[in-house]
Amino acid sequence: MACHVEGEFTAGGADQEHRETNIDAQYAVSGIEGLNLRARYACVRVETGGGNINALCLIADYSF
Repeated sequence: MACHVEGEFTAGGADQEHRETNIDAQYAVSGIEGLNLRARYACVRVETGGGNINALCLIADYSF
């Protein structure tokens, strides 16, 4: 899954431009029933104030 969002808003009397991109991939491991691996990446950019964010999450989920 992938999504991208852009927008503008006003905060503290100043105009803010915002961009966010998210990528999410999931894989069911064959041979190991109940094991799923997932990777998430998020990138947030605020052009006129605020902080930029880069986040990478790696998740292993095992159902037993």
